[in-house]
Amino acid sequence: MIIETLSTLSFTVRSRVGIDIKLPRYSIVMPAFGFSLFLSLLFLFPVNSRAELPKLLSDWEYEVKKGDTLWLLTERFLNDEYLAETLRTYNRVENPRQLPVGKILKIPLSWMRKKESYAVVVEVRGAPEHIVNRASRAVKVGDRLQTGEVVTTDDESAVSIRLKDGSLIYLQSNGKLILQAMQHYENTEMNRSELKLPYGKTDVEVAPQKEAGSGFDIKTPSLVTSVRGTRYRLEFDAVRKLSRIMVTEGIVAVGDSDDLIDLVSGSGLIADQATGMQKPESLLRSPDLSGFPSVIDQLPAQLPFPAVTGAAAYELRVGSLGSSISLIEAVLENNEVVLENVALNEGHYWMKVRAVKKNGLSGFDGYHEFGVTETLAMQLNPETPTAMSATQIVPQINRVSGRQQSGYISLFWNTPQKMERFRVQISKNTDFDELIVDETNVSTFRYTVDGRLEPGHYYWRVAAQEKGQSWGAFSDVGSFQIFP
Repeated sequence: MIIETLSTLSFTVRSRVGIDIKLPRYSIVMPAFGFSLFLSLLFLFPVNSRAELPKLLSDWEYEVKKGDTLWLLTERFLNDEYLAETLRTYNRVENPRQLPVGKILKIPLSWMRKKESYAVVVEVRGAPEHIVNRASRAVKVGDRLQTGEVVTTDDESAVSIRLKDGSLIYLQSNGKLILQAMQHYENTEMNRSELKLPYGKTDVEVAPQKEAGSGFDIKTPSLVTSVRGTRYRLEFDAVRKLSRIMVTEGIVAVGDSDDLIDLVSGSGLIADQATGMQKPESLLRSPDLSGFPSVIDQLPAQLPFPAVTGAAAYELRVGSLGSSISLIEAVLENNEVVLENVALNEGHYWMKVRAVKKNGLSGFDGYHEFGVTETLAMQLNPETPTAMSATQIVPQINRVSGRQQSGYISLFWNTPQKMERFRVQISKNTDFDELIVDETNVSTFRYTVDGRLEPGHYYWRVAAQEKGQSWGAFSDVGSFQIFP
């Protein structure tokens, strides 16, 4: 085979910037079967003694420790034992048997051994659906979602899912999220996740990445986002064919796959599918909710707040304290929250209000916590069953509150009538086959975990018992997180 270049022969590896290897005009004469091998070797060895190997942006950096050899590292991290010599060449290692302690080795991610990861459903509202191989079913707390699976929500539903690295994604009503790729690199703390948002709104809290090389990307039809630990909101309007992103903490790289810019906290932008990305602009400040009452004991409740300059509307979300799921979502036309015809149980709640510009970019959250009294809760939920067998009563889990950093957590629930006692179970998995707590003598609608739990994700459920009768069925499964 004879190949003659007209000017230069160029190969490009693209990440956030392009990396080009350019060879001067020349002719190559070789057998056809050797051509593919030649192209592969171009990326592994220098063209001449002074040339540098390309520095790929998708490298993982490893600090050499005492006793490390290239062969041991290859066996531990790489997907092919024959890559040991290639790794030596890539890092200019002179003696592969005596690696200097503290030396940084660069390992391309494509050479590393990895396995498929998963996401876990931590909270739901309504009946979100989970689609696998075109078959749909209801999403439940504790479900494991695999690569390629799809989650959808309708008018009355929402879902929160947590990835293996701890990142939390809240999919609001009328949304669709595709788990495009989720991978964990073996024997490391490195994870890479790629999600797609064909339509809908998300609130995203990306856990700080523990190792360089980790990545978290969400794509819409008109925008790509890439982060390593931040909080932001991303949405795609399928009618107007445009994306909106709003960064409230950290930095997000946004753009198309070839051209990314850094969007800093307090800024947002719009990307139109037809005309491209617009200039970044500042987000509106958070509304001041300090004048709201700490307890709501009657409805309707009219709660005005100072208007935010530049706001065309406001978004309202209300949820149980300790939960990321909204029980109420609404758009307010003016600077007043009006609560009426809402069904809230006795307990504590959070309220978030954000100002929205005319172009749809929403600003920082105004935040307020409030309680609902027992008297008001009885008015809002008058349907109390009577003459029900105790074994038919299933507790309804309500909320989680407390200091999740220290492990002091309170779990709350309720039943339609007073019971003699409750049974509380806490487990690390949804099968509850390895119980951490199995308390059978709880006499109130509350159970407090006294700091004995290690950091991690937990699941809990409750059953009720009337005097002289057997235990009833367990409630739905709830979940909570203990942070270090």
